[in-house]
Amino acid sequence: MNLTSHLIQRMLRLATPSTRQLIVDRDLRVPMPDGVDLLADRWAPRAGGDALPTVVIRTPYGRRGTLGTVLTRPLAERGFQVLIQSTRGTFGSGGTLDPLRCEREDGLATLEWVGNQPWFADTMVLFGLSYLGYAQWAMTDRLPPSVKAMIPQVSESALTMEFLRADGISLETPFDWGVLVATQERRWAMLRHRLGARRLQRALRTIPLTGSDIAALGHRSEYIQDILAHDRDADRWAGIDHSHRGATHA
Repeated sequence: MNLTSHLIQRMLRLATPSTRQLIVDRDLRVPMPDGVDLLADRWAPRAGGDALPTVVIRTPYGRRGTLGTVLTRPLAERGFQVLIQSTRGTFGSGGTLDPLRCEREDGLATLEWVGNQPWFADTMVLFGLSYLGYAQWAMTDRLPPSVKAMIPQVSESALTMEFLRADGISLETPFDWGVLVATQERRWAMLRHRLGARRLQRALRTIPLTGSDIAALGHRSEYIQDILAHDRDADRWAGIDHSHRGATHA
């Protein structure tokens, strides 16, 4: 009896799966055009998995632990293979984390790699919420024919931009996210992040604000410095707004 499977089924109020017997191929190396390898895990039913459609999930938040398992196991138990990949510079993937800027090129290279795998069965689905949805929007106008559906949730194609409007800047959400991704690979990171909410609020009251990342993290964060220094029309943000790609594809 797989206790995790039963807990997820109950938590998400899902129907009984077709199987609870899965295989997980860990730390698959997916090469990018610049020579960097991104790591991915493939989940599939133990029997007959190679014949199933592949769900591709690209995430900066880790492939394993509670979040990774909740994203992958329910799908793999209910008729899909699932490839969950750590985006550049996170959780063992090569390169340097540069939020928002590499998802188009890395994502397209990943889809090409999936299409060439012996276990691929000619159908892909893109899935994920928030940043995981943004990673989908970044590729919308160049998706291969094998991608039959995109399922972005609670997301947008110009992530961060809405918080940096010249007529109403809002720093709290992108600042909090910048701190989260800068510390998420530390031990007990999620718990520490939740317990550190007051510290984040104090950091946002730092004068001048250019020192707020040091107050929160103890070191500089390029992403936080960018959101402090550049509004949405600045050249620094060129290339991360993908809203036109969806319209073109439609």
